[in-house]
Amino acid sequence: VPAIESVAASGAGVLLIEQFAHLALSLANAAYVLKGGRMRYEGTADDLKARPGILHSAYLMGAEVAESVGDA
Repeated sequence: VPAIESVAASGAGVLLIEQFAHLALSLANAAYVLKGGRMRYEGTADDLKARPGILHSAYLMGAEVAESVGDA
C-alpha cells in the first residue's frame, strides 16, 4: 500500500484492480464497477463507499446492479 500511495502522490496515474474493494476504495479517487464486461458504475470512490448496494449486487451471480452508469 505505501508504494501505491507514493506513486500516486508523484502525480502518476495508477490503475488498481483489487479483490478487496474496501482497500481499493480507501486508496482511490475514482471508482469503476464492471459486470459481465460492461461498465455498471463510474464515479468517485467516496460515492461508491456510500452506496454499498452497487458493489454487493455486482458480485452476486445473476443479480442486477441496482444503480448503473448515469444514475449517480
